[in-house]
Amino acid sequence: MSKENKKAKPRNDELIGGGYFVFRRGKRTGRIGVSYKRVPFEHPDYAAAEKEANRLANENPGEIYQVFSPGTTICILPLPNSGRTSDDRT
Repeated sequence: MSKENKKAKPRNDELIGGGYFVFRRGKRTGRIGVSYKRVPFEHPDYAAAEKEANRLANENPGEIYQVFSPGTTICILPLPNSGRTSDDRT
């Protein structure tokens, strides 16, 4: 598959960068269930994610679904024409 085909394309009702995800908690471990075969669906807002969590919980009684969103975003950019980053202190 070429790089062009790998570009992120939103699925129906998805907003890449929307920032809200729904995950299932495991019954035995309490860990978040993540499929490594599929990228998590990113909801456009909290209301859409909450609606999906409710839909999944109704379809799967006894399972716990939670809505997550990032609390902090960090990106360190390289300085132009150098091997240093903006976080370098020397």
